[in-house]
Amino acid sequence: DIQYILSGGAQHESSPKEYSKAFHVREDIFSKYVRTSIGKDSFFIIVSLGRPVARGEITLSSNDPYKEPIIDPNYLTNNEDIIRMIEAVKKAVNLAENTTPFRKIGSRLTDTPFPGCEHVPHRSDAYFECYIRSLSLTLHHIVGTASMGRPDSPHAVVDTELRVIGTKGLRVMDASIMPIVPVTNTQAPC
Repeated sequence: DIQYILSGGAQHESSPKEYSKAFHVREDIFSKYVRTSIGKDSFFIIVSLGRPVARGEITLSSNDPYKEPIIDPNYLTNNEDIIRMIEAVKKAVNLAENTTPFRKIGSRLTDTPFPGCEHVPHRSDAYFECYIRSLSLTLHHIVGTASMGRPDSPHAVVDTELRVIGTKGLRVMDASIMPIVPVTNTQAPC
């Protein structure tokens, strides 16, 4: 239930600013982390937990339909999810350092600890947990935000025919109604 996404490219002076925008992490943090890679080819392996145990919540912030909802993804609140992510990151590092194609190009995990994780031994489970907690985010392909269920269920948004409960002539027909999250990008099933 793990998805790995390989993203390659050369590091350059504007990389920290770009990563800051993409990952919602302060630019100075990325500046410290990628400074030794500027001018070099590099890649990220993005690790995605396909079937997390923890469940998030979306609530309305007001009766105004134009106001942003309150989104609490509840990431990393379940110890099983954390353990699975640590193992997945260790596997990604192993693949990047110990498989023939990557060995041929001299691939290795940077020796620069992620800022904020310097207090734990590099490459330890504690280090990877710190790294995960510092850099976990929503990538894209959100599903399951409009729960499908019986009309008398307090959590159901749509019934099994995708009709919005309590309305007439309105259906939801996108990934938000998926009751089971696919362990892949969601374009295929939609």
